[in-house]
Amino acid sequence: MNTAGRAVWLAIFSALALSACRNSLVAPTAATKPETLLNVNDPLDGAFTLTIQIGPSCSALPDAERTRVYDANIGHVANKTDPGHVVTLSGAPFLSGPVCTSTSGIYAAIGCNQFLAVEDIDWVGFYLLNNNDEAHGAHIVERTSSGSWLEIIGRATGSFNGASLIDAVGTTDVWFCPTASDNPYPCANSRFCSSADLRLSFSRK
Repeated sequence: MNTAGRAVWLAIFSALALSACRNSLVAPTAATKPETLLNVNDPLDGAFTLTIQIGPSCSALPDAERTRVYDANIGHVANKTDPGHVVTLSGAPFLSGPVCTSTSGIYAAIGCNQFLAVEDIDWVGFYLLNNNDEAHGAHIVERTSSGSWLEIIGRATGSFNGASLIDAVGTTDVWFCPTASDNPYPCANSRFCSSADLRLSFSRK
């Protein structure tokens, strides 16, 4: 991918990723089987520990919830024609089912524990996209240990050289529901904030 191609991807994903979160009246349903990741021997793909840090400028989010740690697998999804990679998270309770995956286009069948990535030699971009008008997939919707819910949308870019550690920084929009419940939507006392201090750190296992 040349510089012009990279700029096109940045423009497309930036417009999608930084739209504001909205509440939805759709309740989550039973979990669906996640998409199968293909091993295509790409240097970016593999198993990682992902640490997400959200800066203090996002005042709606309690300090105790600013750092998230997940198991992450980067790979390609079968039968998807869109270029790039899919990051699949585990190790935490995520929203699941059609409320996440029932959508179309670039978001099709992407869960609430998944988001997209694009690489170009020594550069990598991670995109937690907002598609809340249709479903809540392609970004993170997680139930925290206290029972509250948070939704993380944004983008981060960084350098990549096949090494064991990938650091990417960027911006995020965060929706937070402090009420402990089985379903995040609707949430009468939800809060929203934006931050220009998002960091994603991938450590290869």
